[in-house]
Amino acid sequence: MNTVLFICHFNEFSGGHLKVRDYFNHVASSSKYVPKVYFSPDTLWNDTNPWLGMKDKALKELDLNVADVIVITSSGWHMFSEEQRRDPKKPVINIIQAFRYADPMGDFYKFNKYKAIRICISPQVFSTMERVTGSGNGLFMVPIGLDYSCFPAPKSFTERSIDVLIGGIKDPKMAGSIEERLRASGKIVRIVSSQIPRKEFLNLIADAKISVFLPKPKEGFFLPPLEGMALGTMVICPAMTGGSDSYRDRVNCFRPANNADDIVTAINEAAGLTEKERQDMLRNAKRTADEHSLSKERDAFLKILDNINQIWQGLGKDTKES
Repeated sequence: MNTVLFICHFNEFSGGHLKVRDYFNHVASSSKYVPKVYFSPDTLWNDTNPWLGMKDKALKELDLNVADVIVITSSGWHMFSEEQRRDPKKPVINIIQAFRYADPMGDFYKFNKYKAIRICISPQVFSTMERVTGSGNGLFMVPIGLDYSCFPAPKSFTERSIDVLIGGIKDPKMAGSIEERLRASGKIVRIVSSQIPRKEFLNLIADAKISVFLPKPKEGFFLPPLEGMALGTMVICPAMTGGSDSYRDRVNCFRPANNADDIVTAINEAAGLTEKERQDMLRNAKRTADEHSLSKERDAFLKILDNINQIWQGLGKDTKES
């Protein structure tokens, strides 16, 4: 069995860390491969780290010789020497979850010149990387999947005790402005503006009638609104770049302009929907979430692993796929 080594660093929670953990589990589910993981020495180990249960099972030293395939995200390039970047002895898979590799002024643009199989998590990231890297760089797009196994049991709309949940970790100032505007409305509002354990956050979403998720303007794929759709809350999420094809205004969610006044207007509109209008939107939202199958993501990634040597040897030729 081939060994797939994941090289990771964790300093604060993001959906990107969760997704890499999913990829690790994809490898573990296969009888063909053995997954191993190494964490940087300055990794933060607390209850927001999705890898917490792996702390004692991880490699204590980074040894690339144990691997047949190496999987990295952005931080992994920093853990390679310049020689290892220029001349990797094993296939390297770079999971690309953001647009930072496309910024010529950023820290990650320089890594595009190194040999790697690049997996993008959304069509928008893929098309951006396609323009940046050209056609001979082993570029793949693997649609993002949702892990339903970690979701709490669904509640009916009337059972939910929170009128409005504001997920404002990425924009605490905006979250505070929205809360201030809602204060006089009599609504039961809960704001999350700092990291909390993931299980607690999912429970809050499952207990909210309406959930506002505040993204950064550029997101490779903003996962919380999709999780909200799966958990049956009415989703409000301002427009962002990545994954935009999944979020359709007034079809499966509300997508107001990214300012407090327009977001509050959307909250009031969502609260005023008729029962039929609400059920139609929630049904559309659940259908969207169900389209993001974790099994499809697993199958697509394992297919790449199954053909890793052929893909690796073909880099520099026209190996681009979507």
